[in-house]
Amino acid sequence: MESLCFLFEECHLMLEIHFVYDVVVALNSLKDAWDNTQPNWIGSDPCGSGWEGVRCTNFRVTAITLTSIGLTGMLSGDIESLSELQTLKNLTISFYLRDLSYNKGLTGPIPASIGNLKKLTNLILIGSGFSGPIPRTIGSLEQLVMLSLNSNSFSGPIPPQLGNLSNLYWLDLADNKLSGAIPVSDATTPGLDMLTNAKHFHFGKNQLSGEIPSQLFSSKMTLKHV
Repeated sequence: MESLCFLFEECHLMLEIHFVYDVVVALNSLKDAWDNTQPNWIGSDPCGSGWEGVRCTNFRVTAITLTSIGLTGMLSGDIESLSELQTLKNLTISFYLRDLSYNKGLTGPIPASIGNLKKLTNLILIGSGFSGPIPRTIGSLEQLVMLSLNSNSFSGPIPPQLGNLSNLYWLDLADNKLSGAIPVSDATTPGLDMLTNAKHFHFGKNQLSGEIPSQLFSSKMTLKHV
């Protein structure tokens, strides 16, 4: 029994080391993909070296906040390794993928692997240069409360999978290049009328077509602003 306990603790330690290594690799990948990062982002250990804008708890990255610092580059697919992220905001990453907003030099698509950040509660990427379709994988972020992708250059339809975000309170997709109809659910496909906890929908300044679906005004909905 004692040897089994020893082996278990050894395996647990190896898993912890592996997890920390993955986080370090992910953040260094982001650093390599961006220009104009914080001056003290030196060395390979963001927690041990006290990188500005990066918050750690027990050597695990729990928050990244990098709003309005002139970042340029793209959002690396390695971000999926930050599995404890709760907020990504205006290029704020934490056990938030919290805030990367107002960094106009951040361009390109959001990687589909963002859907692996299962603990994400806030995804806020306002006023940057992101483009391409909104990944349907965002619809798998079941803990998401706030989704703000406004004032970018996202194009294509609004993914109906966003209707799976049952905890969502705030959805802002305004001021992009989105097209098509506002998706609502049917027998096989989710839609925004399933977001019964949401209070705010913002879709203005896009290229959407058709009428505002009547389902968004059903008695099940609790919207205060559309």
